[in-house]
Amino acid sequence: MIRKKQEFKPEILAPAGNIDSFFAAVAAGADSIYCSLKNFSARMEADNFSIEELSRLSVLAKNHGIKLYIAINSLLKDSEIDKVGRMVVRIKRYVRPDALIVNDPAMIEIAAEAGIRCELHLSTLSGFSVPSGLKTASRFGIKRVVLPREFNIDQIKLMAEQKSGVDLEAFIHGSLCYAVSGRCYWSSWLGGKSGLRGRCVQPCRRAYEHGKEKNSFFSCMDLGLDVLVKVLQEVKEVTTWKIEGRKKTPHYVYYTVWGYKSLRDIPMTAKEKKETVKIFDESLGRPLSHYNFLPQRTHNPAEDSAETGSGKFLGRVSRDQGRIFLQPRETLIKGDKLRVGYQGDSFHSIIYVPLSIPKGGKFVLRPGDFKKNPPSKTPVFLIDRKEKELADQINQLKKEYDDIEQVKTATVSFNIPDVKKVKPKRADKIINTSVKRSGANSKGLIRDGVWVDEAFIKRLDSDSKVFDRFAWFWLPPFIWPEKEQMYIDAVDKIIKRGGFNFIVNNLWYTGIFKNMKDLNVWGGPFCNLANYAAANIFKKAGLKGAIVSPELSGEDMLLMPEKSPLPLGVIIKGSFPFAVSAITPRGLEENDVFMSPKKEAGFVKEYDGLSWVYPGWELDLSDKRDQLRKAGYVFFAEMLEDIPSSITKTKRKKSKWNWDLKLL
Repeated sequence: MIRKKQEFKPEILAPAGNIDSFFAAVAAGADSIYCSLKNFSARMEADNFSIEELSRLSVLAKNHGIKLYIAINSLLKDSEIDKVGRMVVRIKRYVRPDALIVNDPAMIEIAAEAGIRCELHLSTLSGFSVPSGLKTASRFGIKRVVLPREFNIDQIKLMAEQKSGVDLEAFIHGSLCYAVSGRCYWSSWLGGKSGLRGRCVQPCRRAYEHGKEKNSFFSCMDLGLDVLVKVLQEVKEVTTWKIEGRKKTPHYVYYTVWGYKSLRDIPMTAKEKKETVKIFDESLGRPLSHYNFLPQRTHNPAEDSAETGSGKFLGRVSRDQGRIFLQPRETLIKGDKLRVGYQGDSFHSIIYVPLSIPKGGKFVLRPGDFKKNPPSKTPVFLIDRKEKELADQINQLKKEYDDIEQVKTATVSFNIPDVKKVKPKRADKIINTSVKRSGANSKGLIRDGVWVDEAFIKRLDSDSKVFDRFAWFWLPPFIWPEKEQMYIDAVDKIIKRGGFNFIVNNLWYTGIFKNMKDLNVWGGPFCNLANYAAANIFKKAGLKGAIVSPELSGEDMLLMPEKSPLPLGVIIKGSFPFAVSAITPRGLEENDVFMSPKKEAGFVKEYDGLSWVYPGWELDLSDKRDQLRKAGYVFFAEMLEDIPSSITKTKRKKSKWNWDLKLL
């Protein structure tokens, strides 16, 4: 008897931003569920959970053979370390999850000090993208890394070839941010609500003006791999398929889990697969894109042909003799939740369907549902639906949950032992530098700072005397897996020619350096350093200093040197981007100026296949230099950028970013 080889089955990881979504994930048969507490999550806009709720939900999950992961993947400030530590102690005592999903390196220190015995998974917000980083991650106790959504299948395989012992997790479905995860500062730039702290207001979804055109140039479709997960299933190092959506509805969670579980588990003909894919239409997300997954068939998810508002597109508002109405593309069920227009529109509104409407019927919209009546052709989206079958399953699981004994939590204590503080440098040891691009055809000796990009590397190959040995070499904030060797070779050449000062803009890229002991390698501003506990991990990784996150408030920035075990630097002036993205914005060329509804200007630059989106103004903390120096900062850097001539025609200004705000 010949036995059929058993197919590898990666776990399907479902999101849960509220208790009904958690029940929906259980009902659909998810293998694992990730959720958050009400603080320190990258999705603070979701309802999230209390310790008491998670304690009971963890029992429910285990009763159904489901793993529970808790995301504590927010950027942490110095003042929050002890609070987060107490939270982890309470999670250890009352929840006992299977893993914590973390981003801030401080969580490595906090988890160790709290003594929590579960896996640590590195969030996609870490921007983890180079194979050598897996060994570094393993050294720090990371069991799993969540890969960027931008990866294609070949890049995923390059990561898998490392055989590092670190599991890989890949997104298969859900929202696509315009920026590379962990490299978006847009929401923070426009009001202090940091995406790295879970409070993104999604400025990339808004409409901007370019010339006479008004468009959502940066808004993306959703990712949906559908049948292509069978290709991903062949990569056994990818142990987990992740569905994004902690702000999504139970309906979305149920249908996405059900759809991918069917594709994973059930042998199907091509016709059956085509029918199964229709399940994802019922998840009520945005239109789906395979994005970069197949390198021979890439797709720009920001293309202008798609309606990229959240929810299932139903049609557009019509007017007839003063009445406004919708003729839906499909049947509406009583209780359906609809969204009219986009967030930011003055007429944007959420409405409920009071009675069933047939496909193509006329659903009259009441003026009382709007602050301002929507104009003709306003898009309408179905964003939630409560079907009886799913509601019955959720109610049954709620009864199971209610039968689980509620825990009584107690006060806990936590503190990280003081780390050895760095000695302040003398005034004559202060470093003042700048960084700019040096194209392949640039001339002159580089004496200050330079981006190590492909253009500079070409110049490095052709000119043996391109830089002064005291120059600073800045590695980019995102490196594709297949490009890592190019950067390893470039670093080797720089070192052989006498260079020794480097800025690495991702902690997990330190593996690019073969031996850091005799080099002066600092963490750059894109490392998002915001607390002393993370600085201690930087030090253990071999870094000699670090530039703090430029989105910190002045209060937080001035506190950083008090406890830091490393010398610290700051971006004192210059062009710091809204976002770094792998997506070309639709309808915008390099150096084109776009304007927000509040007349905030921006422009795009293209470097090494990445789009850098800049505000039309500079960060300028020049008048805070003395304060920062007295606080203990020893490294002051200016980021120079070629400003397009058209930007000078707009209202120019300078900004202290969040200096006078409290970073939310």
